[in-house]
Amino acid sequence: MLVDSSGRVWPKEPKQYIYRIAENANQVNQRVDVTQHSLLTSLSPQQVGVLLGSLPMVEKVPAWTTKIVRQIMRKVYTMLTEENMEEELKNKWANIKFFIPLLCAQVGPKVNKDVYMNKLKDIHSRLQQENIDSFTVGKLRIRSNHRRCGKSMVSTLFDKVNKKVEDLCLSQAYKILNGKDVTPDPILIHKELGNHLFNHIPVHNEEDILQPIVGIEDFKATTQMVKQAIHLSKPKKSPGLDGVTSDFFKVLINGGKGDTSNKHDILKLLPIYFNNVLNGKMSQHEAHVLYSQKLIGIPKDENKTRAIMMANTEAKIIWSIFIHSNYKKSKGGIFSNQYGSKMAGCEKVIHRTRLALELNPNFDLCIPDAIKAYYHLSRSKALEQVKLKYPEIFNGLLAKYKDDTVGFYRGLETGIELMCQEEGLGPGATETSWLYDLVVAPLIEKVQQAISDDELQGIISTIIDDISIATTFDKMVEALNILVEKGKEVGYFINFDKTQYLMSPVDNHNELKRRMNILLELGFKEEMIEIHPESVSFDDKPIVLQERKVEYGVKLSGAFLGDSEFIKNNLYKKITTLNKEK
Repeated sequence: MLVDSSGRVWPKEPKQYIYRIAENANQVNQRVDVTQHSLLTSLSPQQVGVLLGSLPMVEKVPAWTTKIVRQIMRKVYTMLTEENMEEELKNKWANIKFFIPLLCAQVGPKVNKDVYMNKLKDIHSRLQQENIDSFTVGKLRIRSNHRRCGKSMVSTLFDKVNKKVEDLCLSQAYKILNGKDVTPDPILIHKELGNHLFNHIPVHNEEDILQPIVGIEDFKATTQMVKQAIHLSKPKKSPGLDGVTSDFFKVLINGGKGDTSNKHDILKLLPIYFNNVLNGKMSQHEAHVLYSQKLIGIPKDENKTRAIMMANTEAKIIWSIFIHSNYKKSKGGIFSNQYGSKMAGCEKVIHRTRLALELNPNFDLCIPDAIKAYYHLSRSKALEQVKLKYPEIFNGLLAKYKDDTVGFYRGLETGIELMCQEEGLGPGATETSWLYDLVVAPLIEKVQQAISDDELQGIISTIIDDISIATTFDKMVEALNILVEKGKEVGYFINFDKTQYLMSPVDNHNELKRRMNILLELGFKEEMIEIHPESVSFDDKPIVLQERKVEYGVKLSGAFLGDSEFIKNNLYKKITTLNKEK
């Protein structure tokens, strides 16, 4: 039995079922005042996001159409890079840019080539005449005339659902309605997504932080940098609301034989447009459309869901230009204890931590677990660090993070749901990991200073939000207090329920109890604290050495550290699991 979010049983009769689906679909548009006759150029960023969220992903355009598609996109980028264009007109072209790939691909590969080409020529003609107000929402819902087995072949999501309903495959229809191959309850996913979106927390001097920098030299992306970013982008990555993968941009600069002139023009226009975005030279409307996100949830288990924020492909490519250019700088002393942006970073963290424990038997090891690290991070603190250390890119990131980011979730009975992200970063964005490293760098440096002295130097290592600390017990407590007190200023919070702790050997009953009590007062769970096999017991009961050896260890960045018995036992379990998966 299928039950909706309000407890109503879905109707069994196909016509009523179709009516309910149509009713739900219409609610999507009615809530934001979009009709079949609405102009694409007149849509607000919110309306653009809702409409894109309800449309299918862009199909790959046939190879024989690449030349005219390139001409279409050349016109769009030409208009978007006009310096003296009025903001209202530029906003219209920004809307058209988002829908053009879908307009070019919506006919589908089954139609006659002549029909397909005539459609593309019509789009190109209207753009050349700058008749962009002629594109309406109704044009996005195309039904082809191709038939198979006497039934119409259709291309939209709800047509596919209706097809299943007609065949009385109701459970399959419901699955399609809530996403391809999605079986988890969309209501639970929506609730969990809400648990990842936090209200903005004001910081000291925020008004000054959020002021644009005037007179700074712009960041300049070259043609070669743009080409590199497009070529390095992963083709199989799922797109955001824009619905296109990086292959679309690769086709623009490489696809098809010949057409050298159009390829050259595209490569001249892309750096100009991308630089405008990177330097914040865009309207608020453009920024809101470009940085809107598609929200989905991937279940961890029956009760927990991992929230995924999918950024638009174009935005990811644009910001990857800066990240690639900044990579060599990041390899230097900027992130001295942070290895997330460094080659073989995980291996370095594992080996330096293991070596520190082997050389210093009196070192404890703690691996703090962050609570929803990316989602809690302070946007204002991130912008403050960018303004201080990377002023050339500040205005671009200010345009992205000054206002709330709107995400769109599809799956509920009521259709597309809008969810605002006031604080934190989007894990799907290209620059997120680099920004996270930048924001927590002063915090990591404070901890490093606290665990170091003239006699003994502890170490702290990070892979983005995964931190590991190796030092003596008293220094460790000091380090954890810094993370707790200073961490909340930048949005870093420790989840002590999942934080692992390895004690060094303790040969005194009272000292062992003292240390355990301090850790429990900090918030640790007793089962997450491992006592060294060579330590004394809490009472006079004999120690079962083998049990302690098997349990004494942690998992760090995919590697096992601790007693040899613990490592051996867990590697055996891993091998057994891999053999079963075969």
